[in-house]
Amino acid sequence: VPSLAQAEIPGILAAFRARHPGVQLRLVDVDSRRSLEMLARSDIDMAIVSDAADRKGLAFERLFWDECHLVVPAGHPLAARRSVSLRHLDGESLMVSPQGTTLRQVLDAAFLEAGLTLAPAQQVSTIATLVRMVQTGFGLAIAPAKGLRSVETDGCVLISLKEKPGWTVGVARMAGRSESPASLALREFLLARYAQAAAPATPRAASAAPPAAALPRSRSARAPAAPRRR
Repeated sequence: VPSLAQAEIPGILAAFRARHPGVQLRLVDVDSRRSLEMLARSDIDMAIVSDAADRKGLAFERLFWDECHLVVPAGHPLAARRSVSLRHLDGESLMVSPQGTTLRQVLDAAFLEAGLTLAPAQQVSTIATLVRMVQTGFGLAIAPAKGLRSVETDGCVLISLKEKPGWTVGVARMAGRSESPASLALREFLLARYAQAAAPATPRAASAAPPAAALPRSRSARAPAAPRRR
C-alpha cells in the first residue's frame, strides 16, 4: 500500500531494525496488485496490502481498517460539515486514484452501492498530489486517512463520508511457503504494532500534517516488509 510506505512504514521498519539489528530489510513501494504478483513469484517474503478478493494460496492477517475521507478547500461550502454523503458530491469536480488501482475499485463500489457513478475530473496516483490539487483549486479529493496524515494539508479540511468507504489492510504471505525466522519476527512485530490501531481513524482539520509496501526477496528481508537474518 503506497500510502503506508509514504506515511508509517519507514518509522516502523526503523523500530524493527533497532530491535533486530542483525536483520537487513529492503522495501519495495508498489501497489497491492503488484505486491501480490511479486509474492506469487517469490520475489518477496510478505506484502502489506489491502485485503484481496481472491485469497487463494494466500495467508492474510488483518492489521487495520483504513477509512477514506473527503478533502475540501477550507473555503468550500462543505468545509463546515462534520460528515457528508456521497450524494452531496454530485456536480463537484472529484479527484481520486486512477482506474486499475485497488483504492479506485473500492470507491467505484461505494458509489455504485449509493446508486451513483463515480466520474472523476482528475485521476491522480499519489496522495500528496491529490491534496496539492485541492489546495490549488482543481476540486475535491477522496483519499485514505492514514495516507492523508503523512502530507501537508494546510488550507484543506478532512471530512468523514457517511458511507465510510475504505479497505482492510493486512500482511499477506504465500500459505504453502516456509517462513524464515526473520520474516516471522517482522510479521509478528507488525501485528503487535497495529493491534491497538484497528479502529477507523477520526478525520482532522487541515493545518496538521502528520492509503502496499513490499520488500524484495533477499538473504535478509524480502516483502513489503520482510527480512532474513544474515
